[in-house]
Amino acid sequence: MAVAELSLPATDLLPLAAAELESIHGARPERVAEFRAGRHCARVALGALGLPDAVVPRAPDRSPVWPPDVVASITHTRVGDVGYAAAAAARRGTLAGLGIDAEQPGPLEPRLARRILTPREAALTPPGDELARGLHAKLCFCAKEAAYKCQHPITGAFLEFGDVEIELGDEPGDFTATLLRSAGPLAQGTRFAGRAAVTAELVLAVVTLR
Repeated sequence: MAVAELSLPATDLLPLAAAELESIHGARPERVAEFRAGRHCARVALGALGLPDAVVPRAPDRSPVWPPDVVASITHTRVGDVGYAAAAAARRGTLAGLGIDAEQPGPLEPRLARRILTPREAALTPPGDELARGLHAKLCFCAKEAAYKCQHPITGAFLEFGDVEIELGDEPGDFTATLLRSAGPLAQGTRFAGRAAVTAELVLAVVTLR
């Protein structure tokens, strides 16, 4: 697997191809900047796999259209002009699916946590500590977003937050994401392997399906 990342604002980005430019025609300048940063990371990651000239346009549902022989994912997050962008890619056959997601640090608001957490996830949050509960919810949110990105190219399904359940592993940073309903060819109970990192600047999760 190849990964590329950068901090925003960024300079010296690789130019967008015509099909990629068409994807963001009329977008706000800040949206164009993060799109360019994500595609730059994608091209660097694909180049590491031997595909330096690959183009990644956008499908009608706004998801990236990757070369047919790879699985890959893009993420970006920012506050104002400051943020982060990354892409991960692997040869198809090495992995069946790949998803990456980055979020801003800090706890998730309680009202959002109630929407995102399954009853089992909520029961496993630290009791009586609102900050710890909010941080756990943010980690679950980021992990679920990575799982959605991993499964979507396979299934074409748009999942709800309650359709995926996160279980933290015994080792720090390890987690699994489990489908609570069938999606396309993926059966209910399909499990995705995940790794997460939480820093003062970022919450990051990567999910793979073998």
